[in-house]
Amino acid sequence: MTELGDYIYVGTARNMFSTTAISFGFSDSNNTISLPPSLVSGNDNCAEIWRYKKDNSGPWQRVLKTKPYEKIYGFRAMITHVSNKPAIYAASSGENINLYKSTDEVNWLKNQWTLVGNKVFGDKLNFSTLSTGVFNDHLYAAFTKKLPLALFMPLGFDLIRIDENDNWDLVVGGKPIVPSCPSTGKRCDKSLSGYDSGFNNLFNVYGWQIQEYKNNLIITTYDGSTNIKAILQAYLYDKENYIKQIGCKNYYTLIECYKKILNLICKYNYPEGFDIYVSKDGCKFKPVILNGLYNPNNYGGRTLYKTCDNKLYLGTANPFDGLEVWEVLSRQYSTHSNTCFSSKEIKSYLCNLKALNNAILELYPSILKILYNSLDSASL
Repeated sequence: MTELGDYIYVGTARNMFSTTAISFGFSDSNNTISLPPSLVSGNDNCAEIWRYKKDNSGPWQRVLKTKPYEKIYGFRAMITHVSNKPAIYAASSGENINLYKSTDEVNWLKNQWTLVGNKVFGDKLNFSTLSTGVFNDHLYAAFTKKLPLALFMPLGFDLIRIDENDNWDLVVGGKPIVPSCPSTGKRCDKSLSGYDSGFNNLFNVYGWQIQEYKNNLIITTYDGSTNIKAILQAYLYDKENYIKQIGCKNYYTLIECYKKILNLICKYNYPEGFDIYVSKDGCKFKPVILNGLYNPNNYGGRTLYKTCDNKLYLGTANPFDGLEVWEVLSRQYSTHSNTCFSSKEIKSYLCNLKALNNAILELYPSILKILYNSLDSASL
């Protein structure tokens, strides 16, 4: 939800029970899934954007409806970018990523939307826009890789930024895993920050929040390392059922791979928990938090909320211990000081991270082959 001029704008998702299940591959050959009638609407699944006048003087008005062939099931994020000419940006989720822009405050017709980025910004594995934010007259957007693949096989997010002329640059990310050719720009193999996807970290699956605070750009992540332990526990708990589904050999191969990943996490002293990275110029980033604020079960920096009196609060995602809410001290970002690690520890972390990534990537082909047998290959 966002606002522009006299209107509130709302981006919608349609039939989330069925579209989520279908997007994760839990459907039959006709791309349908059996759900109770009360959970399924008879309407199509095309995402829409509606607006409503803030003075309550008019009815709701639909201003954009995507086409069935675009396979866009919802708008994951919307933001108003205020510059010389205010504009709304809406980022979609579905089988393709699209980013739309509107500058018309009164008559929001479909032909007044401008396609800013397509072909998932140069990497076909980019799947969903997890967050957007504005900093130094640029719009930033973070993209996660294909789900559920990125949950079973953690892959780092990409971060791009768009200027007022709709030109985009890769800020965090490297050589694409599955290259594509966007019609709206060209992806470079080297990012503006020098970081590969996920800030060089496979486990940073999401760039979950993007926020400007006291002239700094702040990015929080979702750390998928915690999920590895949960996945292993799930496979061990329901052993007989999984052996029936994927076969005995595949089952034990998966168990062995996930055990090796957990051992590698210990071997390289990987600090589990979400990260926070900060930049003064929107290009060069430094880590501020690398261990979920002292709690490895804090796997996500889920919310960054800036109040009207310029205080910043951080809400964590933690399904094991429960959420936490922290008030951020401004001095953390005025000096780029790290609250959890010394400079020596950060240097050691970055060095170990490269070795950890390489060791984990050697296991991925075996995992991927089995996932294609156990999940709908189209969803991967």
